[in-house]
Amino acid sequence: MIPRLLLLSVPLLCCACGSGSSTPSASDAQATVRQYFQAIVDGDPDGMCRELSSDAQKQIAKVAHTSSCKEAGQGIAREIDDKARAALKQVKVGAAHVTGNTATVSITGPSDTDPTPTTQTVPLEVHDGHWRIQKLTTG
Repeated sequence: MIPRLLLLSVPLLCCACGSGSSTPSASDAQATVRQYFQAIVDGDPDGMCRELSSDAQKQIAKVAHTSSCKEAGQGIAREIDDKARAALKQVKVGAAHVTGNTATVSITGPSDTDPTPTTQTVPLEVHDGHWRIQKLTTG
């Protein structure tokens, strides 16, 4: 199921997370999204999972039929091809809007199946003082 998992990791995702004592900035929310994509491009399963909430980590492991987010990330690192990596490098992280412990970040880019750029909104929540991606969806 790695190709479906990869599709989840391309710019078709949605995120959120738990709660923390202080709210990080809008630029921190953007950085979380950038770091997630960069970790996938770099083949860094630990880095990828670090940007996900525990719920999103469980979701990605379930979709990949693995026992952990790290295993799923290792599968992505093995299976990602140059075309998908190039698509991930084209993702543009846009504006972040923060409301309390939640934020949304817009992303625009092609998917691994369609070169036409599309824009998605990535919602986040604060967990232990950091923005984390909560949920991955296909749109």
